Amino acid sequence: MTYLVIVDATPDKKIAKMQEYSTKDGADAHVARVVLNYPDAFVVDKPAQYERHHTTVDVTAKTITYNSSAHDAKKIKDNAQNEIRKLEGTVTPRRIREMTTVAGAKWVDDVEKLIAIERSKL
Repeated sequence: MTYLVIVDATPDKKIAKMQEYSTKDGADAHVARVVLNYPDAFVVDKPAQYERHHTTVDVTAKTITYNSSAHDAKKIKDNAQNEIRKLEGTVTPRRIREMTTVAGAKWVDDVEKLIAIERSKL
């Protein structure tokens, strides 16, 4: 069981400061320690899935809302960018020299096609 202490939120209602606790007593004690500096601090009991950058904070209702579709879209883009870097890294000076052969030129062309597929995901 996890308890999430939302200490502070950004102006665009994202999590600015937070702390996780395994016990409700620990979470409540943390709020008690910071409440003078952060009067909107609150505890979320056993939050469902959340990811800091894709979670909206409502300090009035003392709730958080996780946007899983935004998180998934970012993950797809991050994976595509990582794959592009990996593919581009395979085009070494040796491979460029081999482009003078038909097989070498085809290999580089195939890598470029794979990179284009990944870029279409961005």
